[in-house]
Amino acid sequence: IMLYRWYCWGCLLVVMVVTGVNAQAVPVASDQDYRSLELLTDVLVLVEDNYVHEVSVEQMVSGALRGILGTLDPHSSYMSPEVYQDFLADTHGEYGGIGIELTIRDRELVVVAPLEGTPAFRAGILPGDRIVAIDGRLTHDLDMMDAVRLMRGAEGEELTLTISRSGQTEPLDMRMVREIIRVESVRGEVLEGKYGYLRIVQFQETTDSEVAAVLKELNRAPLVGMILDLRNN
Repeated sequence: IMLYRWYCWGCLLVVMVVTGVNAQAVPVASDQDYRSLELLTDVLVLVEDNYVHEVSVEQMVSGALRGILGTLDPHSSYMSPEVYQDFLADTHGEYGGIGIELTIRDRELVVVAPLEGTPAFRAGILPGDRIVAIDGRLTHDLDMMDAVRLMRGAEGEELTLTISRSGQTEPLDMRMVREIIRVESVRGEVLEGKYGYLRIVQFQETTDSEVAAVLKELNRAPLVGMILDLRNN
């Protein structure tokens, strides 16, 4: 079982639960714990035997895992094998998509910013735009990783986002073509000639070495302070 925890956008903690590693470290389950697990099993059997449509055990277990972690806090979610592959693409800093930074506010999918030079940027996506639908699928209550998966795909494939924008009375359908997006992990500059500014856009495999390189460059000037920007990450 793999779980992840998003800290805003990009930074996450992967937790692997491995059974049989250290039997002494595993807490002993109480009778109430066993009764609760038995209830879960009973529900799975009832659904499998009586639901109007056929539902696989794998599908139900996956839904149960999402529900369990969804009750913890807004940033915890179940990482399926497919989502895990998307996570690996993030850490490599390259993926097929439209180039857009997202967040969830009040259970709505909101654009933080389009990446400059990407299909989303050229299509006119703006910060604050609310994504109502992705290729016709409504996004209300859609979690972040599912939304990201829907927007990613092979280079050259078309994608339509339905956007709700402040000041517009009607939703906007914005069509774009996916490209290979390469994400710059770290940016830096000197402000007012004396303050170092370092922004970590997204955590990737090379973020540590990129931070070291940017800091080395910034320290060529005599600095009196440093700003580390982790907003929307």
